Amino acid sequence: MNILTIVLHHTATPGHGTGGSEWEAIQQACQAKRGGEYVCDYHWGVGPTGDLFPGQPESKPSWHCGVDAINNTSLGIACIGNFEENPMPSLQFDRLAQLVKSIKQKYPKAVIKLHREIVPTLCPGKLYPNQKLFDSLQPPIPKPSKVFHDILPNHIFYPAIIALVSRGIMNGDSEGTFRPDDPVTRGELAQVIWNIVRK
Repeated sequence: MNILTIVLHHTATPGHGTGGSEWEAIQQACQAKRGGEYVCDYHWGVGPTGDLFPGQPESKPSWHCGVDAINNTSLGIACIGNFEENPMPSLQFDRLAQLVKSIKQKYPKAVIKLHREIVPTLCPGKLYPNQKLFDSLQPPIPKPSKVFHDILPNHIFYPAIIALVSRGIMNGDSEGTFRPDDPVTRGELAQVIWNIVRK
């Protein structure tokens, strides 16, 4: 499958114990509805205690989001519980973040979507920790190898500047400043592009 999207869901079930019995019931309902070798409407289930339950094989589409074109090119992850009513337990969140990171490593171009961003639905619930999840997927800001006197950590471009300087793509001047608001000359731009190309 050409994976373009990772779609996040909740099961809207109570989320008791490990979630194993709820996951089994979900699979049985999916199999009764779709028949054949179909396993589940989701590729993975993540239980409240961090247990990971396999669903539809990754190589096969699952009918999880209501749009066939997306179903055919996506992976569905359902966290077991009802996040319209309850917050996600920390063990469940940690396993979800770990799973999404591993999928993103395998399919780096895949975008992450909440089910409600695709079709009108409450799924995955108003208490689903999507912003916390998205934040956890961001690469850490590298520690600066140089400190510039004119850029503080709260500067809007601080993370980008430090990342580029740490990778040797840009640098400051001999006075220990970066001068982030100064205009860029064509020569300076050419040097930055050359630094990117040869990396």
